[in-house]
Amino acid sequence: MSAPETPAARRAANEALREGVRAADAGDWAKAAELLRRAQAARLDNPVVAARLTKALLHLGRHREALAAALAEVRLSPANPVTLKRALALFLRWGAGPEERKQADVLARQAAQATPDDARVLGLAALLLWRAGKVQACVEVARRAHALEPDNTAAIVAYADALSATGRAQEALPLH
Repeated sequence: MSAPETPAARRAANEALREGVRAADAGDWAKAAELLRRAQAARLDNPVVAARLTKALLHLGRHREALAAALAEVRLSPANPVTLKRALALFLRWGAGPEERKQADVLARQAAQATPDDARVLGLAALLLWRAGKVQACVEVARRAHALEPDNTAAIVAYADALSATGRAQEALPLH
């Protein structure tokens, strides 16, 4: 994506964004999604568009589309902890298909690398790595999350399950 090519296209994209935000603020999620998609289609590279579109699609129950919008937001703002948490949580909830495992692995590793001191992002990333079958990576990321925040539930679950899966159940016992 890039910026709209002409001033008229840029104005139309910005107007669609403004109206989409107004519609979202008013709770008109269908209109918001339509307008925000229009802004996105006009190649308006703006994480606000993706974030608002994600929210609108979630309110409409269009979870897979919301996940795609959240992943677009990550591409636009790859180190933003809020963006990463939203995408990781959506992926954990609605991105469990086998065809998505590679994408899950990439997102989780990106999140862990971009936010090495955010225990909540790391905990969610560890769970996603566990779900993607990346046990050793899960152990490493969950260990970091647990060290930063010992009562982080996502980190505890991922760490304990991954340790158990690697034959280190005794190490996992104190975590529960």
